[in-house]
Amino acid sequence: MAHQVNAKTSWRTGLAFSSNTLESCEVRTEQQVFDELELLCRSSGYIHAIAHVCFRDNIIRYSAEMKAENLHHIYSMERLSRTEVSTLIGLMIKAPIDDSMPAAKVLDEYVKATDRLMLELHSAMSAAVYRIGDWKKLAKQGRNSFETAEALREAIFYSGESAYNFQYRDLASAKYQADNAWLETHKGFGIHVAKQVVLAVERVQSRNLPERCEAM
Repeated sequence: MAHQVNAKTSWRTGLAFSSNTLESCEVRTEQQVFDELELLCRSSGYIHAIAHVCFRDNIIRYSAEMKAENLHHIYSMERLSRTEVSTLIGLMIKAPIDDSMPAAKVLDEYVKATDRLMLELHSAMSAAVYRIGDWKKLAKQGRNSFETAEALREAIFYSGESAYNFQYRDLASAKYQADNAWLETHKGFGIHVAKQVVLAVERVQSRNLPERCEAM
């Protein structure tokens, strides 16, 4: 059975960094990694790689009875967060989407490249936080290290999700009610219609997911 969780030009680069290695290793800048990631997200058929990542990181698979080990991957550091997946989608839609199905080998390359680049992006964003020399310098100057944007950005971007997906969906009606007239005029739909579309997608996913998992 399966249950949906509610809650690197070359792509073949990317290393895991720790606070110790960040001082001695040359880390590419965040912008360099981001530019490469954007190229990847515009690749032909990349939308299928995003679908693969969403399935891999958000579906709990189990047989007969759900056990604790079935949930382990949901809390893995290798799992991409909702913020990270949203970043990939945002980069993808900056260009016309090519939804052609890539060959299995190409799709696998896309997914591996995504994981490596997102890891490298995290390392680049963390570099400013873990440069021990900078922290000591700030302390000697009597300054609070967390006054700098660099010290806060990583913690904010990679923070835990604040709500379940259905809570975002239900809150949207009230949150964007004041913008409803603008949405209808400029985008051709109201927030209540958008909510119904999301509900419909959830129903289709719930109906199709068990069948697809059985076929795998």
